[in-house]
Amino acid sequence: MKEELQEIKIILARIEVDLRHHIRRTDILEESLKPIQDHVTFIRNLGKFIVGLAAVAVAVAAFLALT
Repeated sequence: MKEELQEIKIILARIEVDLRHHIRRTDILEESLKPIQDHVTFIRNLGKFIVGLAAVAVAVAAFLALT
């Protein structure tokens, strides 16, 4: 019984080390993706701005055409 318990403790220690490595790698990857996410957000917002600007231009053109 003691041997089995000791074996479980060894396995648990290995799993904890693997988890720490996984968390570290995940943090590194998330940091490296941040500039890409920021760029995507910027382009998405720029697209919305351009569409809004085009809508205003069309509305003004339509108003001027009616008058």
